[in-house]
Amino acid sequence: MAIDLPQESYASNTASTGGGANSNSNGADSTSPQRFERVVSGAHHAVDSAAESMAQAAELLRNKAERLNEIEKEYAEACRSSIREHPLSYLAGAVVLGVLIGRLSR
Repeated sequence: MAIDLPQESYASNTASTGGGANSNSNGADSTSPQRFERVVSGAHHAVDSAAESMAQAAELLRNKAERLNEIEKEYAEACRSSIREHPLSYLAGAVVLGVLIGRLSR
């Protein structure tokens, strides 16, 4: 993401104001307010672009989180139905896994 800033060099500023001396009595360059407005406008544009990008990213993450939640529910329901159909197989598997973990932890 790039910020649009004025592409003026210091040498051109000093040449246009008489070698660095300001033509105004208050010490401000006559184009200073316009330059400030361009910088502020560029900063606002950059912040707006960043905010829009962040909003899009947040929406994408929200959609992904919702989809993962749906997948989790589907998987949990598939596991429940499988366990209801074959409860003794899962019980035997749990016992074998428990014995195996117990033997390995000694």
